[in-house]
Amino acid sequence: LNLYRRTYWLANMVKDGKKITGPEQLKDAAYGCARIRGDTLGIVGLGRIGSAVALRAKAFGFNVIFYDPYLSDGIEKSLGLERVYTLQDLLFKSDCVSLHCSLNEHNH
Repeated sequence: LNLYRRTYWLANMVKDGKKITGPEQLKDAAYGCARIRGDTLGIVGLGRIGSAVALRAKAFGFNVIFYDPYLSDGIEKSLGLERVYTLQDLLFKSDCVSLHCSLNEHNH
């Protein structure tokens, strides 16, 4: 979220005392800052941490999709998410991807 909305850089500008006196300076300061509502967040691995991220992302307005080959069917309905069945589909449909899986011989 911090990287997506550039909140760290904008907060540092304020902390350093940079004054913004008009709409053009505000526009320049927020350059590259993306809107979240309606964008799609793809989550790889919907375990404890992945599902917590998914619920928070939904609260911010993301459309959330996930890929997890180890989960049984039906979890997407209980969380109100969309499931994709291949990693390629997730990468194709996502504007932003969050990884929540352990590294092992199957996904190396």
